[in-house]
Amino acid sequence: MQVFYLLCNHDVYRFRFFTIYDYSLAFTLFLTIKTVKQSSNYMRKVEATTSINCSSRIVIQAFTDYKLLRDWWNVERCLIDKKEGGLYTLTWGITATGFKYVSTGTIKKYNPENRLFIENFIYLSTDKPILGPMFLSINAEEVKGGSNVFLCQDGYQNGKDWDWYYNAVNEAWPQMLQKLKTYIENK
Repeated sequence: MQVFYLLCNHDVYRFRFFTIYDYSLAFTLFLTIKTVKQSSNYMRKVEATTSINCSSRIVIQAFTDYKLLRDWWNVERCLIDKKEGGLYTLTWGITATGFKYVSTGTIKKYNPENRLFIENFIYLSTDKPILGPMFLSINAEEVKGGSNVFLCQDGYQNGKDWDWYYNAVNEAWPQMLQKLKTYIENK
């Protein structure tokens, strides 16, 4: 028995094949996945970085603790199950009739010391169609005197609404990381 691992975006696909015929199937599957990834503009991404004078643990807490999320990102409600496979949901613009904005996904990787990775990240708004799925990754690396923070949101597709969302997020994430930095360092 042979085991093959295919790395595609953020996922590792594991296949077991038992015959020579299946080897060609594995190669065909790999080429298909590679062609789809290369032929589309599907993987636009937004990256933002900053350095914050705090531990990496505090950076990750700022993305997983309701009080911190409320204070720096103006999150009005959230439901976060801090474990791999847990739900990650943030809401803004709450009225008597519902939520104006919701971002939600599933925690794929969680290390309270330095990493939060959310898959199937979806953006919902009363003004736009549902956009997703995407990925949101926050990594914090401790360095002398603080932490380097790297944030990446990727998986943007094509179209008018996707272009709007990509441009909005591309502008917003650097500003929000600066807001996070100011909040933590002045706390």
